[in-house]
Amino acid sequence: MSTAPYRTKKNIEKAFLRFKADEESGLNYFYHAYYDYYAWRAYRFVKDDVVGHAIAQEAFLRLWLMRGVIRDVAHLHEFLGLQLRDAGMAYFRKTVNHFHRSMLRLDGIEDFQEFMLGYDVEEEQEEDTVYLEQLEAEKQRQLEQINHLLPNLTDQQQLFIRLCLRYGFNYERIAHHLGGISDYEVAQRVEQCITNLKAALSDTAKLDSATRTKPLIAEGMLTEEQAQVLAMRYDLQYSFEEIAEALQLDDAKVKSLFVQAHTVIKKGKQSA
Repeated sequence: MSTAPYRTKKNIEKAFLRFKADEESGLNYFYHAYYDYYAWRAYRFVKDDVVGHAIAQEAFLRLWLMRGVIRDVAHLHEFLGLQLRDAGMAYFRKTVNHFHRSMLRLDGIEDFQEFMLGYDVEEEQEEDTVYLEQLEAEKQRQLEQINHLLPNLTDQQQLFIRLCLRYGFNYERIAHHLGGISDYEVAQRVEQCITNLKAALSDTAKLDSATRTKPLIAEGMLTEEQAQVLAMRYDLQYSFEEIAEALQLDDAKVKSLFVQAHTVIKKGKQSA
């Protein structure tokens, strides 16, 4: 069993920056630091160890998928708590029997309102509904993006990704589903799949960027170099230093090309 990372304000802030930079090490930090806590909260609600772990796993999966809308560490914990609340309530809404059991179990939870993050179970807040709709829309967009990129993987890699989405990246459950494979081997293969997906996503972004800038080059508004710098700066979010390294130009040249391209496009918008 892995040891939870040492939690200091500095470590947490660094981990959040990595998380926002799409680095899995950032998610891993929060997962190892807080998974047991959220799994315990889920178990305290549903009184089922397997379901509690499944809810916590799903919460962290959704956190990773929705990392683009997470504002800060406090929002991260608020998001995880909200996922637990919604999953717990959905669990008890499944059947009439679950509903009756929930009446007993809700009474057995200490600080129930704290567990529910202070929300009134019977009265959904309008802003919560809008927020959840935005989260679901963003999650759906990202899932569609993943499905669009899956053909870039082998059949076996596609299977692993689909099992990850099904079992919430619970490698032990995936290994049990497949049989004859350890959870460690599953983790290694999933890591390779994610690396390949990231490469495919990067290639797609570059292709989209090229498609958008081609008309400007054809019309003589931008040179090839200006279009490349502009696309890498805005579409790929590269720093000037990273652009200079990629194009093998000095920083001053890159900044000059960027200013020229920006001026051309600004004039084009004003005359439109």
